[in-house]
Formats: sequence, C-alpha cells, structure tokens
Amino acid sequence: MKRTKKIKFSKKIPGIVIGLTILFSATPASAQNLNATLQQQQNEANALQNEIETTKNEILTLEGRITEKQNEINAKRAQIEETNNQIAAIKSEIDTVKNEIEETQRIISEKQEEIARLEASQERRLEILRSRATTLQKQNRTNIVVDIVLNSTNVVDLLQRVASLGTLFQSDTDIMQELQATQVIIAEEKQLVEEKEQALTVQQESLQQKQESLQQEQNNLEQQQNDLEQQQNSLQASQSQKEASLTTLEANLNRVRNDIAETNAQLEEQAAAAARLLAEQRERENREREAAEAARQAAENAERQATATENTNTASQPVQAATVANTNTNNNRTRTNLLPTDNNNNSGNANSNNNNNSSNTSNNNNTNNNTNNSNNTNNNANSNNNTNNNNNTNNNNTNNNNNTGNNTNNNNTGNANTNNNGNVINIARRYIGVPYRWGGTTPSGFDCSGFVLHVFNQAGRSVPRVAQAQWNASTRISRGQARAGDLVFFQNTTGRPGITHVGIYMGGNQMIHASSSRGITITSLSNVFWAPRVAGFGRI
Repeated sequence: MKRTKKIKFSKKIPGIVIGLTILFSATPASAQNLNATLQQQQNEANALQNEIETTKNEILTLEGRITEKQNEINAKRAQIEETNNQIAAIKSEIDTVKNEIEETQRIISEKQEEIARLEASQERRLEILRSRATTLQKQNRTNIVVDIVLNSTNVVDLLQRVASLGTLFQSDTDIMQELQATQVIIAEEKQLVEEKEQALTVQQESLQQKQESLQQEQNNLEQQQNDLEQQQNSLQASQSQKEASLTTLEANLNRVRNDIAETNAQLEEQAAAAARLLAEQRERENREREAAEAARQAAENAERQATATENTNTASQPVQAATVANTNTNNNRTRTNLLPTDNNNNSGNANSNNNNNSSNTSNNNNTNNNTNNSNNTNNNANSNNNTNNNNNTNNNNTNNNNNTGNNTNNNNTGNANTNNNGNVINIARRYIGVPYRWGGTTPSGFDCSGFVLHVFNQAGRSVPRVAQAQWNASTRISRGQARAGDLVFFQNTTGRPGITHVGIYMGGNQMIHASSSRGITITSLSNVFWAPRVAGFGRI
C-alpha cells in the first residue's frame, strides 16, 4: 500500500515541473525580447532627439547667416541708391553744360555773322574810297583845294565847299576807325566765346567720364546685390530643407515614443500575466497537494477499516477459511478502487472509461468506493454477497463516468455551434506574427483595417476597407455588450481626426489587431497606450 501511494504521488511531479518550466523559461525569453526591443526604441529615440537638436542648431545658424546676408543686401541697395543719385546729379550737370555749349555756339555764330557784316560794310566803304580816288585821278587834277577855290562863286560858296569836303573826309575817317574798332571787339568776344566753348567741352568730357565711372560702380553693386540675393535664396532653401527634416524627425520621434509606450505596456502586461500564471500554478499545486493529502488520509482510513474488518471476520468465523479468503480478496479489491488517482488497476470496461474521465469523474470513483466500504462493513456475514455488491457498485461508477463523458462531449458540441464570431477569432489567430504593412490586405502584411477586412472575408462576412468606413457601417454597442468577434475602434492614435485604428475584440478585455511595431498581436485594452484612445465598440 505504501509503495502504491508513492508511485501515485510521483506521477504528479512531471506536470509541476512542466508548468514551472513554461512559466520561468518562456516568459523571461519573451520579456528579454521586449526589453531588447525597448532598448532599441530608446536608442532610436535618443538618436532622433540628438539629430533634432543638431538640426535646430543648424537652422539657427542658417537664420543668422540669412540675416547677415540681408544686412549686406540692404547696404548694397543703399550704395546703389546713392550712386544712382550721383549719376542723376552728373547727368543734370552734363545737361546744363550741353545747354551752355549750345548757347555759346549760338553766340559764336552770331558774332561770326556780325563780323562778316562789318567786314562787308568795311569792304563797301573801301570800295567807295577807291572809286573816288580813281575819279580824281581820271580828272587830272592834282589839287582839289585849288579846284574848289577857282570854282566857287563867292566866299560863302567857297567856305561851304571846303566844309563839305572836310566833312566828307572826316566821315570816311570815322567810318574806317569805327569798323576797325568794331572788328577788334568782335574778334576779342569771339576768342572769349571760343575759350568758353573749349572749357565747356572739357567739363562735358569730364562729367561723361565720371558718369561712366559711376555707371560701372552701379553695375558692380547690382551684381554684388544679385550674388547676395542668390546666397540668401540658397540659405533659405537650406533652411526650408532643415525645417522639413526637423518635422520628419519630430514625427519619427513621436512614433518611437508611442512604440516605447506600447512596449512598456506590453512588458507590464507580460509581467502581470507572468504573475497570474505563477499565482495560478501555485494555486494548482496547493490544490494538488491538498487532494493528495486527502487521498492519502482516505486510503489510510480505508486500510484501517479493512484491517479492522478482516480482524473481526477472523475472530468471529475462525473455521470458515475459504470465506475469509474471499472476504480478503473483496476487501483488497475495494482498497484498490479507493485510490484517489487514475484507475489503472481497475479491470474491463470500467478501466477504459475511467482513463477518459475528468477530475470530477475521479471524485465520483472515490465516493463510490466509500460506498463500497460501507457495503463491505455491513455485509461481512456474507462474503459472496459482498463480492456482488462491490461489482455492482463498480458497474454503477462506470456508468456514471460514461455519463460524465457524455456531458463533456455535449458541452463541446455546444461551443462548436456558437455564432460566426468564434470562427472570426480562430481565423484571426492564424495570422499572429504576420508583419505590419501600410495598406496591406494579404497575409504577406496587414494594416489594421486590412486585417479586419481579410479575416471577415475569410469568415464569409463583408466589411468596408478602411477603419472610418468600418466604424460607420457597424452598429454601436457598449463595452458590456461586446463579445468575441465584435470590433473595437480607436481615435487620436496618429494625430489625424476621426477613427484611426481598429481591432477585433476577443473577450476578456483583449483584442487582436495589426500593431505598427509588432504586426498581428494580442493586446490588452488596459494597455496604457490604447486604453485612453478607445472610441467605442461596433458589431458588423
């Protein structure tokens, strides 16, 4: 009996070892993977943060250089403006000089015309004088005074003739002197005007040279301004690129932070699950120890009762050896049936049925065996009747166990006949581990709504393509009404308005969905990332 109990208890040890192996080997490996993923995500976040700081500093440097270039451009514009003013002033001076030159040339022209008139008048006077001299020479008169005296009629006539002759000579003399003086003055004025014209011409040439120099300087300044504006445009383009890179880096950083939050939540969920597994394992071990102890005590009690019954039968019927032998045989069979573990020692059909029974069936065997003990105790007087009672009791136990097996099968059949939602969950579980792919609707990669679309199509049900349309097409239900196979929707997961994520509710506050960082996975709705973003539940 002691050896039998020892064998029975040792058969429970492998189950305990297997449970502890699953708990303390599989879970830490998963946690180690998550910790490695978390470390990678944190390293990526740190690298992105450093890159963001570097980009911000580069943007500040570019802004400073752009400001410097703008100041230089403003200075060049001021210089160009000043040069333009100088060129305008010089152009005005050139115009004035041109006008003065034109006026001087007009005066010179007038003086030349006046000199020409005087010279013509002087030439005419000279011609008259030459004509008179010629006339006198033709008259062969050598003394004009004698001629005047001889031809005068009286003294008065003589005086008048002499006076007229003197006036004529004086007039000719005055005219000649006046012509000569006027010619000198005109020549002097002409010389002054010509000198002025030369001076104005020199001034005009100087102003034109200065204008050309200022024009060249203006062209250089404008070229420098264009160069500065091109440099400024290049710096502004670099700044725009850096700002775009900064926006992308910040978006990536937010994504990594969300991934970190989800990974932390998964670690917490895994730690909680490990704690639950450990607690369940310990509770299972305690129940098994209590059951083993109860079975041991029941076996000892049964053994004591059998021994007491055997002693009583021996004392009351010392002559009936065969009967005692039969009684001992029945008692031994009864004690064998009383063991609290599997009934491998039973014979016939009862042994086959008991091997397929659950833990509840074993308890029924114990109860029936206790009944056998009572029958054995009460029927000690008739050993043959005791044997029959034991057999009948065992047959009843066998039938009860078979009934229990039928009940188990009926329960399984009931579960198989539930609605399509169970089929949806079974189909969804096939794809655990499939990677996330934006826009994906096939087992090579899914996004969230593409996963729902594929699973429901496989289950023979039709849903829209995108999460917002799936939300619109579903019937609103409360969290308490939600069952496995319904949809759970989320908002504010990507910064865009409206419904931005969807998963398939599994019951037990869990969902199966396409995670952007882990692919198809099972996640708790108590997850710190997902819990505050639940928009509601829907049924298709």
